Amino acid sequence: MFTASRSIEDFVIELSTWYIRRNKKRGDKDFLQTLYETLVDISKLLAPFAPFISEEIFRNLTCKTSVHLEKWLEFDEKLVDAKLEHEMEKVKQVVELGHAVRKEKSIKVRQPLSELRIMNYELREELKEIVIEELNVKSVGAFHETPEKGDWAGKEENGIKLALNIELTPELKAEGLMRDFLRLTQDARKEAGYAFNLSVSSSYSTTSATLKDILTTPSTSEPIKKRAILSSLEEGIIENADIKKDGEIGGFPVTIYLKK
Repeated sequence: MFTASRSIEDFVIELSTWYIRRNKKRGDKDFLQTLYETLVDISKLLAPFAPFISEEIFRNLTCKTSVHLEKWLEFDEKLVDAKLEHEMEKVKQVVELGHAVRKEKSIKVRQPLSELRIMNYELREELKEIVIEELNVKSVGAFHETPEKGDWAGKEENGIKLALNIELTPELKAEGLMRDFLRLTQDARKEAGYAFNLSVSSSYSTTSATLKDILTTPSTSEPIKKRAILSSLEEGIIENADIKKDGEIGGFPVTIYLKK
């Protein structure tokens, strides 16, 4: 019984931290239907171990009488894609190792990096895209040796060996600062209680010449405005702002003002 309940717990953790987190931005019917069916099945599996919470989940999802009146699930081996499961385990191992390297080198995930090299395993192109998004790198390749040139940090664990290029070019640094500013703005929106689709005015004050340059360059300021849903983005102070958000970006103090 302990083994079974632990397996359910592990699955729910993986479902929330991997599948839902990676797909929630899609919001399409396939994702929602898959999630619905999965949660219904989990409530049935959970019923013998946690009869009350499983009943609550099941009724809320299905509007049926009781989870305890449902037929027990039957295992269908034909639905198992062992090859894909193996590949996804490798993807998760690569991502975990990449995050470990970033942590060791004190490089936050919002800071883009140029390249990740996997020394002893080659991923399919569609799976490389997952690694690129998760680790915020520009490219993923398969090589046999760590490059001699450049600033690389390597790590090996559970049969996976990789190297991450941690050299920060001016372009990568600028993109990292842009992402930090975007995150601070989004945090301010959340604290102000704005609706997710409400367009608001924004201004900022900072002593960082580099950040000012980024925020006045259309190629970087326009993506910020689009992603943070801003009608304007200017330097200065907004009187009677709905919120004033202080932070630090690139070692310099930054204040963001938002107003409907």
